[in-house]
Amino acid sequence: MLSYERTLLRLLPTFLKNKRSYSHLDATRKFIEDTPLEKMLELAQERLQKKMTEPPKWVFPEDP
Repeated sequence: MLSYERTLLRLLPTFLKNKRSYSHLDATRKFIEDTPLEKMLELAQERLQKKMTEPPKWVFPEDP
């Protein structure tokens, strides 16, 4: 296991605890262990490109 993977696995419970989402812990660990960093970066790049091509989402505050 590479050092970045150990770091991610060490920090993962903290992130999930803050999100109150323990149900995806095993799937997340498996993804981190089985997916090479290059593939993770490729997925992130694809998501960023998709996000950049989406129209902006306007959020209007409710009237008090």
